[in-house]
Amino acid sequence: MLSFEENYIPDETKRLIFLLETYIPFLKKHATPKALENYKFISKQLEEKISHTELLERIEPIFVTEDGKPKPLVPDNNIESKLGPNRSAEYFGLHADLCFMVTQHLLKK
Repeated sequence: MLSFEENYIPDETKRLIFLLETYIPFLKKHATPKALENYKFISKQLEEKISHTELLERIEPIFVTEDGKPKPLVPDNNIESKLGPNRSAEYFGLHADLCFMVTQHLLKK
């Protein structure tokens, strides 16, 4: 997870890619059908080297509800047992950061 004092990435495009690249291994390790589907989808988007705006719009269904609110990542024992308490906290933090970036993009439209 980013420490805003030490590792904050001011360039929004680089920050989004960094967050997604850090986030997707958690999806693979979490390994539910939906998490694996999202892992494959995000990986494909990153490989395509699409524009920042297009990337935000394509990942929107993963991070934002239909009414434009951040999509919650619901904690369960399965996540913590697969990732451990510290890594699951990082996973939730990354998810929240990505939700924030996508919802901010929506507000700018």
